[in-house]
Amino acid sequence: MVAIDGTTLNVPDEPAVTWHYPKHVGPMREFGYPIVRLVTLVECGTRALIDAVFGPDRTGENSYAHRLLGSLDGSMLLLADAYDAVGFLTAVSDTGAAFLLRSTRKRRPTVRHPLPDGSYRTFIQSNNHRAGRGYGQRLEVRVIEAWVTVTLADGTRRTELSPRQVSFTILLQAAADQIAAGNGTTVTEPVTPVGAMGHVVLANLVPEQRRWRMKSRMLKRYDNSSDQG
Repeated sequence: MVAIDGTTLNVPDEPAVTWHYPKHVGPMREFGYPIVRLVTLVECGTRALIDAVFGPDRTGENSYAHRLLGSLDGSMLLLADAYDAVGFLTAVSDTGAAFLLRSTRKRRPTVRHPLPDGSYRTFIQSNNHRAGRGYGQRLEVRVIEAWVTVTLADGTRRTELSPRQVSFTILLQAAADQIAAGNGTTVTEPVTPVGAMGHVVLANLVPEQRRWRMKSRMLKRYDNSSDQG
């Protein structure tokens, strides 16, 4: 079982870097630090890094993910979050690997072949239409529709917990604690769906209504560095 995911990293604001990793440009000036986009392929059980690609963040994750497909083979099940572009999934299938991923809300597939367990088989296709050629690639998939219900320690039940209530800081600290303590390296108890990190996150949910930051950190860093210069 393997997974693909991406992130972005700040790199030094140096001429040797910014020629290839440009800073973001606003209406009046550049701001923040140069940003590198990193996309990795990891083995889920051991957390071993199988492959990685990186480059300027002006290129999207899906394009970088294509460059990782050479590391897939028929023994693998690929997990991914919303990498549901038909071209990408077709390329995954061509490697022999199977895939299981969360689709986006934009997908509204037609039920073509219902299955006894409530899932169904259908086709997804790209939205790119060419005159005289119709739509582009089409791929047959199995769709599983499910509601996730979480029961908290106080008995409160939540169905399809909003990701906006998950604190990134809490999640990062929980992950760091797991690594530092070496927990989970050997299985001595039955594996639970939530896991240790999940219990920490669910116990420290943030309010549903929260104030969204509009790049204030980037602007503050820029202002501070310019004052010092």
